Amino acid sequence: MSAEQNKEIVRQMIAAHAAGDLQGFARYLADDCEWRYMVEDERLRQIRTKEQLIASWEAGADQTIDGLHLETTSMIAEGDQVNVELTARGQLKNGKNYHNRVVFAFVLRDRKIVEGREYIDSAHVAKIWGG
Repeated sequence: MSAEQNKEIVRQMIAAHAAGDLQGFARYLADDCEWRYMVEDERLRQIRTKEQLIASWEAGADQTIDGLHLETTSMIAEGDQVNVELTARGQLKNGKNYHNRVVFAFVLRDRKIVEGREYIDSAHVAKIWGG
């Protein structure tokens, strides 16, 4: 796959997530996808598999009023790697506003994400989402 084709797959995956379609998002993840949160928060670091990631994001979506709104600000691809910078925003049912800048580093094979690294402000996540 070309870098542009890989970027298009990632765009579609992000669009599914932004539309609240987490199962649609999951279709872009390989069954053996390895996910890593690049943070110090041990709870987030425990999330490693596709199933754990989707369960975590579904639990988070249940805490929002109308899901997370994602705005891609940058996307760079080379070969099978795609890096995305985006802003995630949402209103939580606890009255707090979530606003975080996120960087994803993806590796794709056969039109699927086989590796995902997520860089976020985990202190903000803990402050807003609790924990």
